[in-house]
Amino acid sequence: MHCVCAHRPLDLPAEVLLEILDHIQAADDMGHSERHQVLSNLACVSHYFYTISAPHIFRSLRFGVAQCDPRAPSWIEFCTQPASEQYFPPWMAHVMECSFVRWDLLPPEPSDFTSLYAHAVTKFTHLNSISFKTCSMNGTFFDAMLSLKNLKSIAIVNCYFEVDMTTSHISNLSHLHLAAFELSGNVEACYIEALADLISTSSLRFLRTNNYNLTQAVINRPVDFLIDQLHVCLHSRDVSIFGCFLNRTSSITHLSISITPHWGRPFRELSTSFFGLSSSSLPRLSAVTCPPVCISEFISGRSVSQIDLSDYDHARYSQDVSIDLSSLDVIMSTTELHIWLESYLRNDLKAIFPKLDSLHLFCLLDDFSPDVCDTFQLSPEFI
Repeated sequence: MHCVCAHRPLDLPAEVLLEILDHIQAADDMGHSERHQVLSNLACVSHYFYTISAPHIFRSLRFGVAQCDPRAPSWIEFCTQPASEQYFPPWMAHVMECSFVRWDLLPPEPSDFTSLYAHAVTKFTHLNSISFKTCSMNGTFFDAMLSLKNLKSIAIVNCYFEVDMTTSHISNLSHLHLAAFELSGNVEACYIEALADLISTSSLRFLRTNNYNLTQAVINRPVDFLIDQLHVCLHSRDVSIFGCFLNRTSSITHLSISITPHWGRPFRELSTSFFGLSSSSLPRLSAVTCPPVCISEFISGRSVSQIDLSDYDHARYSQDVSIDLSSLDVIMSTTELHIWLESYLRNDLKAIFPKLDSLHLFCLLDDFSPDVCDTFQLSPEFI
C-alpha cells in the first residue's frame, strides 16, 4: 500500500496538481455554500489536501439560532465537551473569525450558557475577530476574551449589556490593541467612555458605529489616530469638532458620515465649509459616503475615486437629496458614483464627472413615472 506523507502531495502530474489547487483561489469568488462544498471535497482527497484546504474551510465560524455553521458542532455541543486539553480537534487551530447570534434563545438557560461560553471560547487560540449580534452580554463575555492574545477585531451589534456588567470588564481588554471595532445600537453612557478608551489607540485602523455618543467620545480623545476606514454618525452640533478631528487624522482613505440635521437648517445647497477642512487635510482620501450638502468640501483638491450620496434618509429629508451639484470642483479621478434618481435627473453628471464609468442609481417605487421610464428606456417587464 502506498503511504501518502502529510507534507507531500500525491504523485500526480504538476498540471493536475495545479488545477486542483486553483480551486482554493477560485473558491473565494463563490457563494458561501458552494465554496464550502468545493473545499470540503478537496479536503477528502488526502491528508495533504486536507492541510491546505482546512484553513479556508474553518477560517470563519458562526453560531446562532438560525445560522449554525454546518462545518462545526453546534455551539451547545462544542461547549459541553469534556474540559480537558485532549479535546482539541485540529480544525480549531484554523478558526480566525467567530460570530455569535442570539444565543440567549438556545438551551440551556442563558446563565448556564454564559459559563459554557467562557470556558469554550478560549480554545480558539488563533482567533483574531469576534462579533456578537443581538446577544445579552455581561462581564463574563469580556473576561473570556482576556486570553485571546491574537484578538484584533470586536463587533458588538444591537446587544444588551446586563446589570452586572462594569466598565472594568471593558478596560481590562486594553492590552489587546484592537485594529477594528464596531458598535451598533444603544449602549448606556457609562460604558461609552470605557469603550472609547479601549479603542482610542494608534493601532485602530477601522471604526464603524451608529452610536452618536461613541463618535463624540472618540473624536474628543487626544490621540494621534492612524485610522484607514471610518464610518460614523453625527449630530449637526458636532460638525465643527469632527472637522478638527479630520484635519489631524491624515490616514483616512475611506470615510462614511451620516448626519442628522437641525429641522430649522435643512441641507438644500452645497457647502464648501461645512466641516472647516484645511486644503491639506485628508490627503489619502479615496472613497466618501456623506450627505450631498457636504460632498464639495471632501472632493475639492482630492483624488476621490468613489462617491456615495445615497446613504441618506430619503423619507425624512427628500428635498436634500436632489441639490444642484453643478458647482462641484472635481478632479478628473471620480469613476464610481452612488446617487438618488432625483439628483441624476437634475444634474448633468457627464459634465460634472467626466471620468465616471460606474453609476448606481437609487429610487423609490413612486419614482417610476412614464417620463422616467422613457428616460432610462425601461420596459414594463422591468418595472
